[in-house]
Amino acid sequence: MKPFNKASLKNLLKMSGEQESLTTLLKRKRKIREKRMNKTELAFSKLLGAAQKNGQIVKWHFEQVTLKLAPNTRYTPDFIAVLPNGHWQVFEIKGHLEDDAAVKFKSACEKFSEMSFHMLRKKQGKWETIYNLPSTYNSLTILDPQGEMLDKDPKK
Repeated sequence: MKPFNKASLKNLLKMSGEQESLTTLLKRKRKIREKRMNKTELAFSKLLGAAQKNGQIVKWHFEQVTLKLAPNTRYTPDFIAVLPNGHWQVFEIKGHLEDDAAVKFKSACEKFSEMSFHMLRKKQGKWETIYNLPSTYNSLTILDPQGEMLDKDPKK
């Protein structure tokens, strides 16, 4: 696919008859292009890669699935891991937690109760569970490099 440049975006704007500004189009293009992992997500992807090699999961995806929570509300989790039995595990990796992210996460947990949801953060080199809402199905256990289980509940 040929990349967009300013001239082609201007032509597209003229042809579509849209009143959207070139700046808005460039920001939207930049947002779509920038679906890259941050350092924490990259560290977690390595754990998922190791779990896949060990046969704990069949495959995993980064920001590939969007869940519809309400008519104008959607939630795209950071990672989806597919277990050998076909069930999905949802992982949200956070550096810091915004209120709206927590609300969407909890809403997704309630609406899609057939999946297990895990919100994690890496603190002082160790993975810490923020929220752990397992489904009624088998929960995934992944070990971090220090040998600690990621899906344990820190409140227990």
